[in-house]
This record gives sequence, structure tokens and C-alpha cells, in this order.
Amino acid sequence: MPKKFGDNTKAVEAREKKNAAKQVVESEKQRKLEDEYWKDDDKNVQKKLQRKDEKEKKLLEKTQRKQEIQQMLEQEETTLTSSKPKSNKVDKPIKVTQAQIDNHTREQATSIGPITPKQMTHLEMPLEENINRLKIEGDTARNVDEAIAVL
Repeated sequence: MPKKFGDNTKAVEAREKKNAAKQVVESEKQRKLEDEYWKDDDKNVQKKLQRKDEKEKKLLEKTQRKQEIQQMLEQEETTLTSSKPKSNKVDKPIKVTQAQIDNHTREQATSIGPITPKQMTHLEMPLEENINRLKIEGDTARNVDEAIAVL
């Protein structure tokens, strides 16, 4: 038997769920309206933010490239050092005397072959006498009239 002034508990629970769902939808609408109101749609600010993002992106790419180059360098160095036998000694420079250097240069010169004769420069050649300035015995003529007179 139903109670005289009692409420149906199932109906009350259903109403409460409906009200709660309605409240959630209304609060979501209210939040969207507030977001729309406070939204900053200034083009200059948007461009500024975009430039900032691009700058950060370029900086990140640059650091990644540097890291890749560093890794490649380390890898190459390890391959080069692994091919050489490691020694505990530090190589000292060998002292070489002037006589040893002279001997070495002579050996290289003889191994190359005979040296081609060096061409003489104009300073090394002996001076030749200028035949245009030679004194000829007898009469000389410097122009046509003198030549006719000599004949």
C-alpha cells in the first residue's frame, strides 16, 4: 500500500539525475560563453605568438642538428681509434740533426733521377758585344748624303 503523503523514491531519483544533467549542460554553455567573451582575437598578438613559436621550433631543430653532428663525430672518432692499436706510450718527437736532414735530401734527389740542367738567366749569361756599335775601319755614313759622299 502506498503511503499517504510519501514520495516515490524512484521518481525523485530520476528527477535529480535529470536536474544534474541539465545543470552540467548549462554550466558548459556558460563556460563557453565566458571563454568566447575573454577570447583575445588581436591579430598583432597572434602574429607575435606565432613568431615566438617558430623561433622556439628553429632553436629546437638547431640543437637537434648539433647533437646529431656531435654523435656522428664521436662515432667516426671511435671507428678511427678502434682501427689503430692503442699504445700506452706517448709518441715523442724524434730529434733530427742537420746532417741527417742533408742526407735525406740527397737520397731523395738521387732517387728522383738525374737533375735536368738549369736554364741560365739573363744575369748569368756573358755579355755579348753590340754589333750595331762596332767601329768599322774606313769611312762611315749615317745618312744618304754621307753615303753618296763616301762613294
